[in-house]
Amino acid sequence: MSTTLFGRFNDQWSAMGTLVERDQQRYEDGNGNEQAGTEANQQLGQLKLLGDFGAQRFTLSHEIRQDEGERTQRPQWVISGFNRLYSLDAERQTSTLNYGLRPQEQTWLDLDATLYHTTADVEQNVADRWGRYLGESETTGVSIANTSRVGNHQVTYGLDYRDDEVTAGYAEDPTQERESGEIAGVFIQDDLQLTEDSKRGRGRPL
Repeated sequence: MSTTLFGRFNDQWSAMGTLVERDQQRYEDGNGNEQAGTEANQQLGQLKLLGDFGAQRFTLSHEIRQDEGERTQRPQWVISGFNRLYSLDAERQTSTLNYGLRPQEQTWLDLDATLYHTTADVEQNVADRWGRYLGESETTGVSIANTSRVGNHQVTYGLDYRDDEVTAGYAEDPTQERESGEIAGVFIQDDLQLTEDSKRGRGRPL
């Protein structure tokens, strides 16, 4: 089941919302045998706001994904007495802000910027061993890139940054294990239009 609504407030602002629900049954293999651990109940919700002002464009969106089903403790292995199915619930939420700036007749300015924040939670109930085990991750990032056009050259340059934090543990102490990391980079790429149908590109991180 899916539902989508769209509305326009005026010439500049509009919004869209989407809701999807999927009840997935066990699939059958080529011999007609049902495969355990393939059923799931999934939901997706998304809300997006758009502002279009000609040379400038804004989008703000928020997305929620939920997944409930039975999964093996080690998903890369087949189901067995050692690798049984357990109830697993997962949820991910992402907020994203995009900004674009493209003035007319400005060949040196074609800017795209993105700021995003994502949280993801997972809980598995290993009922016959140690009970509930939880994991959570949080990611914040930004990406900025500008494209300048000079003659036959199209030069794109910018930066990326990302920060990650992850926790995991049993229900009594869900932050028992903790890791964090961050990465940043600067890049430049040049695309040279050799002919109408051919282009040569080269780039490198800085």
